[in-house]
Parts: sequence; C-alpha cells; structure tokens
Amino acid sequence: MNAKQKSVPYFIGIGGQRCGTSWTYACLFEHPEICAPEKEIHFFSRDQKFSQGYDWYESFFKNCGAKKAGEFSTSYISDPRVAERIAARYPEIKIIAILRNPVDRAVSNYFNDLASGKVEKSISFDEALQNHPEYIDQGLYGKHLEPFFKAFSKKQILILRYEDSLTNPEEFIRSIYQFLEVDSSFKPSYLKKKVNVSRVPTFVGLDNAFLKISSFLRKSGLTSLWWLIKKSGLPRLILWANTSEQRGETESLRLKKETKEYLQSIFASDKQKLTSLTGINFPNW
Repeated sequence: MNAKQKSVPYFIGIGGQRCGTSWTYACLFEHPEICAPEKEIHFFSRDQKFSQGYDWYESFFKNCGAKKAGEFSTSYISDPRVAERIAARYPEIKIIAILRNPVDRAVSNYFNDLASGKVEKSISFDEALQNHPEYIDQGLYGKHLEPFFKAFSKKQILILRYEDSLTNPEEFIRSIYQFLEVDSSFKPSYLKKKVNVSRVPTFVGLDNAFLKISSFLRKSGLTSLWWLIKKSGLPRLILWANTSEQRGETESLRLKKETKEYLQSIFASDKQKLTSLTGINFPNW
C-alpha cells in the first residue's frame, strides 16, 4: 500500500483496552511523518458506522496528504468481524496490538468504569467482576487475535507488551516507528508523560465534561487544538484536582489472593494460545 496514492489508512491499532493506547496514540500523533486524525473511530466494530461505508471512513484521512495515516480503536481487537472487514478493503495494511497482563488489565478496566460512573464507588472489584464479563473477555488475547493472524501475514502485525512501555518507553515507541517505516529517532514530547492513568474522580460529571469537550473539538476538526491544550498540562491539573484516589500500575497486587488466582487460572490456557500464535513470551503474566 502506498499512503501517497490515496487517503487511506496505512496502519490500524486494534487495542487492547486499558493497554496504553492513549499514550501510544499521543506519540504517533506528534510524529511529523504520521497522520492520526482521530482516535477511537470504531468504524469496523460498530454496525451503525460500518454501514456508512469505506468512503465515509476514509474521509477521516482526507487531509493526511503524503503522511502515513492511521487510527487506534480499542473495540477492534475483541470483535470477530473486524479482521475480515479490514482485510476486505486494506489487505496490505499494518496492524498494531498492545497487550497487557490480563489481570492488571481487568483491574484497570474496573477503575476506568469507576471514573466514568459506570460502576458505583461502593462496588468492589470482586462484585463488579460478577456483572462485567468484559473484564475477563477483553483479556483473552489469543482468542481475539486469531482472526487477525488468519486474515494477515505475521509481518503485517506488530504485537507489543504494555509492560515494556513502562520499563523502556523509548524502545517501545521506536519499535512502532520502525514498523511503520518512519524516522525512528524522533522523540515525542509525550514519551515520558502518563496518559489516561487509572484514577477515581471526586466528581464524575467533571470528567465526563472533559470527554464531551474532547469529542466536540475532534468532531469539529479541531483535534490539533485539543492536543495542544492537553500538552499545556491544564487538563491534567484540573483532573488531578478532581481526583479522590489515584491507582498505580500494580493495583492487581492488592487483589485478594483467591481472586488473583481465579483470574490467572482463567487466562492460563489463552496465554498458551497467544504464545503459540505470536511466538512471543509473556513472562510474569
């Protein structure tokens, strides 16, 4: 695929959820050779959007010019229809998937739901787990990635471990730049910053207002303005003031022993499938 010939995506990030895709997207957005006009388009996974057709989808990239265009939508990885839908139009596209310890990911999902008001603050993780099967399903990476490895060659798929972005962010983002065949020496300003950290807001409404403002600016074609505002640090300061509790990346260590063992047992067979599928080891999961 030649990104210069037409305004079509050169790459698509498929997730997973709560696996550092917001930070990754920020680093891609800043690269001068990459055009990432909007995150979370959800075209291939939402029937209402998919029914509008590929031309509608490609309109998101109409101003990308010669840059390598792409997007990240975290709903793609777990939808079994997505791989075939992408391959039907873009058989040579590059696919990026970021995976996280599924136990940690499940806990982060819970805290994200607390932040959005989807789960009440009084509900414990164990209680929420009973009513939110997606906490487990989203971590079954072997199951979800299988259709992508059937639809595309291995050389078209980049699998990354979220944990590596914490220990060596420079190498992590460099590997993506190399995969996309852009200048891998570029260092984005977001490289050492945290994006979308797990936290519990004091007032959920304030957080939701920020989401609405972000969505409005992006839909109005002002994505660049929103990112400039984010880079200023003002939203972070306001959200910090609205934080009643912040969660670290090792929150799963606080889980009840039996809960952690239960989750690990569920993910064990899928982890084997994932390793077999990708040829990558996932230590300490």
